[in-house]
Order: sequence, then structure tokens, then C-alpha cells
Amino acid sequence: MSYVLDGSLLGYLLASIVLLLALALTDTIAGRRVRRILESELSDADRHLFHSRAVEGVVHNLRNHMATAVGYLKEIDAKRLDPVDRDAVETAKLAANDAVTVLQSLSQGATTRVTFAAEPIDLNELVTRAQDMARPRARVKHVELALRESPEQVKVKADPLLLREVITNLVNNAIDAAPQNGSVEMKTGRRGNGSPFLTVTDNGNGVADENRHHLFEPHFTTKEHGTGLGLFMSYGIVREHQGELLYTGSSRGAVFTVVLPPFPG
Repeated sequence: MSYVLDGSLLGYLLASIVLLLALALTDTIAGRRVRRILESELSDADRHLFHSRAVEGVVHNLRNHMATAVGYLKEIDAKRLDPVDRDAVETAKLAANDAVTVLQSLSQGATTRVTFAAEPIDLNELVTRAQDMARPRARVKHVELALRESPEQVKVKADPLLLREVITNLVNNAIDAAPQNGSVEMKTGRRGNGSPFLTVTDNGNGVADENRHHLFEPHFTTKEHGTGLGLFMSYGIVREHQGELLYTGSSRGAVFTVVLPPFPG
């Protein structure tokens, strides 16, 4: 500081360096804040689309490479090899085929292809079947399953198998999140604009604020043995139905809502 006070050239040089460092640090901190704000403002749809495209690109490339590897492995005549090499080739074939199967599943999870049923699908019936399938899982934790069906018919245009997969995922997640002797409630109905909906509510701890924006990302999970693909796949399936998968909740529990367009006519 004495250099600056005495007005020497070295003093001005040191002061300039300090000033530049301070400006750089301020700019870096500000940049990080801006990035955090932009990331927080990304909608779940944007986030899902971004990750879907990223996953699709990676899966596409890996599937091409694995197809080439499998093709060459099939050309090897194992009968002409000695036992050790024959076992090695067979092991390589099995591993390659397993990898192709996994990539195929991941590809389907990244971009789900929906086949709509020609007839209207009863949402009440789908939820009832999902509840029946979830009973064994609920019994393990003594979780009470409750269903509040809409008194009126709730017909939707849907792929019944995929939509039931969504409901099953949501109910299973709710059971896992609920405490021992907890409760999970499913509800169907129509919104004010006539759109059919279903909600799945549990009395667990809800989703922490810092995890809220990662809910529908692939491989994000707070479960010890979770894959992090259930909500990601469910979100994609609902979007393919031109619907919405929404999260609301608090520390008193999570609420997931699926909103779907009604069956036309």
C-alpha cells in the first residue's frame, strides 16, 4: 500500500493488478449467478427435451458401435477355435448382446413411441388396476392405499399399457416415499376446463427444494437402489400423450398430477 501512497510506478501497477483481479472475480461470481438463474428458469419440458436429445445421441452412437462389434463376433467360427478362445468369444457375444438390449431399453426410455387405442380409455379403470398391482409392495411397509374415483366417467385418448406404466411408477414411488404405516392416495377427476387428471399423493417428506429441478432428469434418484429412470420415462410418456406431469408438494408429502386431453367426441 505504501507504493500506491507514494505515487510510484510500481504502486500504480500493483493497484491496477488488484483492480483487474477484483473485476474478474466479480464477473465470475456474477456469471455463475446468471447461469444458476437461467437453469432454475428452465421448464421441466425444456429440461426433459434437453436430456432426451442428449441421451438419444449417445445411445444412437453406442448402438452403431455395438452393432458393428456384434456383426464381427458373429462371423467368428467358434468351432475352429481352441476351448479357451471359444469360451472367450462366447462370453464376448453374450456381453455384447446384453449391451445391445440395455441400449435398446434406454433408447425406448429416451423417446417413447405411443400407440393410441382406437377406443376411449377409462382412467378410473387404469388407476384401479395400478392400485391392485401395487398392493403387495404396499403391504411390505403397511402403507394404506386409498382411491377416490371420479363419480363420472373419465375417458382419455391413450396408449393403455404405457399410461398404466406411468401410474404404476407414480404409485410405487409414493409407496417408497411414504413412511412405515403411511398412506398413499390416488384420485381421478376433471379440471375446470374439462381436462381429465389423476393425482398420486403420499405423506412422506416431499422433495427437497434443491432436488426439485432434477426430478425428471435421467438417472437422478434419491433412492439407495433406484435407477432414476422411472420419472424420466413417465414424463416422456405423458408428453407423448400431449399431457402434463406436474409436481406439487411440501415437507408433508409429494403430489404428482397427470393431466391429459379428453377423448375427442
